[in-house]
Amino acid sequence: MGLFDWLFGRAEKPVTESEIWTPSENGNPMIVSGTTRITVFPQDRGWKYCIAEIDDRREPIFSEVYGSERAAKDEALAHVRGGPPQHHPLSAQTDENRRKRWEAHVNDRERLIAEIKAHLSSNPDLGISALRRPEAKIASHLKQLNWQDAELHRAGVSDRTIAMTRGQVLALSDLQLEVGSRIAARQAARMSKQPKI
Repeated sequence: MGLFDWLFGRAEKPVTESEIWTPSENGNPMIVSGTTRITVFPQDRGWKYCIAEIDDRREPIFSEVYGSERAAKDEALAHVRGGPPQHHPLSAQTDENRRKRWEAHVNDRERLIAEIKAHLSSNPDLGISALRRPEAKIASHLKQLNWQDAELHRAGVSDRTIAMTRGQVLALSDLQLEVGSRIAARQAARMSKQPKI
């Protein structure tokens, strides 16, 4: 009974995994059937598979990285069978984590903007030094928003999150004008109090 009989369901008796996967010369799980060799091996904090034709100069097929040996084996067999994927590669999990981090970052910025607005409205008599801190935060976040738009699209964040960032640009720009005018007013008041020479 060959591998492909088992793979395509023509096996007459059940086959155990230990009969199918044998250790390669490097100790990795491997299946050899005819001229085809499937090997599963650890790499990049996960597991990959390689499908190669023995004695063939063509490039072998290498998979993406999966979270476990079992997932890599399942995906290798699904690939050979022509079946649908059964597991997500680690890159898909990484993409999801990146999307969630960006959405959390945008939500945190929303809270920061509300805090700056509350601080400015509850303290109308802030001096120049006290106004410099929110001025620096506002400038920093506006600068970040200039380059983050492309990253947000690449990370696949929701349309709601994209809309929030556009609203944040407007809110931060308004705050920047307010803080700038308050600093200018304080500087003008300081200049008018100085004795003329």
